[in-house]
Amino acid sequence: MRKGRKRRLAVFLCAAVMMALLCTLSGCGRHATRGELIDWFQENYTDAKLVVSREKTEEDNGWTIGYTAYLKDRPELVFQLQSRRVIVGGLREHHNFTDFDKVYGAYYFASYQRRHTVPYWTEGEGYGSIFNIEAIYSTPDELEAAAQELLEILRFFAEQTPSVRLSFNFTFQSPVCDPGNFEFSLGSDYLSLATDDTNAENAVWQKVKDLRSELAVWCSFYGLHPEWFSEEKMEQALAYTQTEDYGGPSPYIGAWNISNPEKGELRIPLVTPNTWSFSFAQLYRLLLALEWETLEGSETDFTFVGADGSTYALSYALWENEDGKLVSRCTKDGVPMEIDEGCFTSYSMLTQMTGVVLKEENITYRGPDEDGIARLPAGPGL
Repeated sequence: MRKGRKRRLAVFLCAAVMMALLCTLSGCGRHATRGELIDWFQENYTDAKLVVSREKTEEDNGWTIGYTAYLKDRPELVFQLQSRRVIVGGLREHHNFTDFDKVYGAYYFASYQRRHTVPYWTEGEGYGSIFNIEAIYSTPDELEAAAQELLEILRFFAEQTPSVRLSFNFTFQSPVCDPGNFEFSLGSDYLSLATDDTNAENAVWQKVKDLRSELAVWCSFYGLHPEWFSEEKMEQALAYTQTEDYGGPSPYIGAWNISNPEKGELRIPLVTPNTWSFSFAQLYRLLLALEWETLEGSETDFTFVGADGSTYALSYALWENEDGKLVSRCTKDGVPMEIDEGCFTSYSMLTQMTGVVLKEENITYRGPDEDGIARLPAGPGL
């Protein structure tokens, strides 16, 4: 299940916040002078000896002015000191800017790569003036290995360079995602750290704990890789997602409760990233509990004849849709259906396929001591 717009928004907001940290208001009516840019840089980045060109450059019809600069002991690492005119709330402001972090981040990461074997981390897509590196992993063990490697990279930076702020993307290679959407999957997130942050190690392991818990939600939701978590570890990871310490997207944990005159009361555990999505595996578990006569296959690859008389075939195996994207295979009478990664994002689909009507308003968020419960009345096909 991808985080979609929320993840995109989070990345955008993170970049915006980082830009705000790098830029300070230099006055609403004019650009910062060369001297003001130097003072600002030495106050916010490093007070090492600085060499700044006296030749002013202009871009965007005067909306950006700047000077090239370098630290005296690193003349090969040239960066920009700029004053940028921006519109905020309809008002004109001037912000200071530098790509110092990006220049130094790229140089020293390349230096680290030349000296060390780096299985996980590679240069990624940066945002604004931030240098970004990315680790793509496929299992919880690989996540922890990538974290350990990251700590070694941070130690190298701390020893070799003035403090720079970098962005680190942990990207889960979800088997139900098109590769272009890996960054939006559960188990994927970013971390921004200054290389001299004394709390960096704690921050890295906290992020790993959050991402492991996201993977627990992912496993439970999709019914994939049950070997990653013992029953006890799964319970601990899901419980952690309900605490204030957890920094990931809040899942819903509860049950589908079904009341049927013939079969009695059925309770089907439900873990989902949100209340409006249900996975292929969860649909299979529902049909299995209802003893659906035409159900054949397993949680990850099955067929059944729906309440509407149509034959549905669902599989986590990926195929290419008409837009060239890889999506989980799902057909109705042989015709592809529009779905998200291995799940449905509308309970109207549940009604269409099974005749079951879900009252979404009965879903409540699970706190420390409560279940989120959706009650499904008996319907056609049950």
